[in-house]
Amino acid sequence: MSKKAWRTVAGAEDYVKQLIAFFKPDVVVTEKIAKESGKGDHAKRIIAAIARVAEKAMLLDVVVPRMQRYQNKYAEARALAERFPELAASVPRKPRLWESEPFAMIYFEAVSLALEVVDHRNA
Repeated sequence: MSKKAWRTVAGAEDYVKQLIAFFKPDVVVTEKIAKESGKGDHAKRIIAAIARVAEKAMLLDVVVPRMQRYQNKYAEARALAERFPELAASVPRKPRLWESEPFAMIYFEAVSLALEVVDHRNA
């Protein structure tokens, strides 16, 4: 989503429709945005658009809070790569203050959200 359809809400909605048609999922997982979230308004609108498309497609939208279980998201990425070795090559290094967050971080955030659902279900 982040790479293909981040510019406009309409673009995000179209891209989600394409993904749903191709993958035919039963469930979509979206992030529950906390009031103190650092996410910007645009990101919040994109997440809401994903939820709307899932609802119209008659899919279950599981809304999961983004839990902070590690010192930072880079420590989380390393821990996820230990659990899922196929992710190891994608673990990003923490950027310097003046650098942007690595794009690969979105994959680890998605895996983290999915694990919240799986781990909660197995608890």
